[in-house]
Amino acid sequence: MIMPSRYVLVLLFLQATNNKDLDHVLIASWKELNTAISSTMNDLELSTITFDAMQTCPEYRRVVDEGNKELFLAMGDQMEYTWVRLGGFFALQKRYPDLASSVALKILLSAKNPTSLVYDPLRTEISKPTKQTIFDKSFALFVVTQPSLMDALFIVNALVPFQNLYDWYHGDRHTRLPAIHEALVLGRLFDEHQTKGRPVSEKMRRRLKALANIPGLPRLAFVGACEDKTSERFRECMSMVLVDGEGDKFYESCLHGLIAQRREYIVSAKLSEKLDLSAARRKLLEGMLRRPKKDN
Repeated sequence: MIMPSRYVLVLLFLQATNNKDLDHVLIASWKELNTAISSTMNDLELSTITFDAMQTCPEYRRVVDEGNKELFLAMGDQMEYTWVRLGGFFALQKRYPDLASSVALKILLSAKNPTSLVYDPLRTEISKPTKQTIFDKSFALFVVTQPSLMDALFIVNALVPFQNLYDWYHGDRHTRLPAIHEALVLGRLFDEHQTKGRPVSEKMRRRLKALANIPGLPRLAFVGACEDKTSERFRECMSMVLVDGEGDKFYESCLHGLIAQRREYIVSAKLSEKLDLSAARRKLLEGMLRRPKKDN
């Protein structure tokens, strides 16, 4: 016996009303949600933006109450809408904490101003030790982030847990690590060795030597981390680094640190006198060398 079509329709309707997937709150647009959250956050200091503060926005609270993981992840992908992205991060941190660090890292690596106070909770999140498998998967984003976002790369590289970063670098990666990215990673790993006695592997030493051949930040990283300061190769690279990178603000900010670190060598080798430096670079170098040496 064939059931009349009207009964089929009624049955389908009853089944649909029992389908929880159809009960989810529908967001009209990312723009509207971003505007709603932003309006609620307007009177707050950026450093006080928290999950609880964001929960005072009714529209956001309804989204969180749904507990829809896929929606939270999608919120974290909305590069045009900062408040939506932050809302997605906070929701994941509250409901699905294992996913929070990867989304925080993704947001920071694409943020226009990753040093903003509003990103404090995300910077804190990525600094927490995490399962290596989760870290390896999320840190793959670091490899493909463009060097034009150097501030973001620098911050993320500096904040992630040392052991996670060390194990990631020494693990099986199937993607080539660009020279600038490797320079940042090795710079961090060797800095931890110099300041905290962390381990140095043969791979780290081998790859550091390879960076000496590449102008810019890779060679600067070599000079900063090289353990043999008596070699002719070190002297040549140091000389090149002091001349290179003019006009590159990020390079020059790193150069400040290098000059302070290698001050004794620069003075003893009389590089300021021997090198053909531009007026601006000579002013920078000699100005830093005249400053009183800070105690360690």
